[in-house]
Amino acid sequence: MNRFRLIFLSFVVITGLFGSCSITDQITEVRQFSQCNFYFQKVSDVHLTGIPLVEGMKRSDLNAGQMMQLTAALFAAKLPLDFDIWLKATNPNDKNASLNRMDYEVYLDGNKLITGSLDEPIYIPAKDSSKIKIPIGADLFQVLSGKSSDAVVNLGFRISGSESKQTEVEIRIKPYIKVGLYNLAYPGFISLKKKI
Repeated sequence: MNRFRLIFLSFVVITGLFGSCSITDQITEVRQFSQCNFYFQKVSDVHLTGIPLVEGMKRSDLNAGQMMQLTAALFAAKLPLDFDIWLKATNPNDKNASLNRMDYEVYLDGNKLITGSLDEPIYIPAKDSSKIKIPIGADLFQVLSGKSSDAVVNLGFRISGSESKQTEVEIRIKPYIKVGLYNLAYPGFISLKKKI
């Protein structure tokens, strides 16, 4: 990642020389951001076809109404899965750091679930950390086409930590910062993984 940071800083310097008067301030801001670290904290608020799933919950724990809801979704071959991914960004610098956008890709056990963008400013105070919530929503039947209904439902339960078999959730993020009139992306993606 250090090589990526060097490339990123070099690109910002070159861009800033041609497009900005306050280049010193912008380079400082980019330097603060490039030294921040990101961590995958947890997955929370898991809902499968609208049914809230809590850790340790099994299919047999569903009530009659929830079973009917799940069965109807299976017959319709539409199984929406919604959850939140929480990241932690730490800033070891003496000055605040910020980013104004983040692209992401989410994978479940190596299967791409969704791509998207978080279009809101994120501030990371000096010598401190910030939590970043990324809401995720996708249809498991589309992601796992060709898999049995049982396999699709089981994956939904595993995301909430309800099954003995773990699921690997990976999020790849590409942060952006604004330098002058330009949105500059971090080169490549930062990959963060967690077994649930």
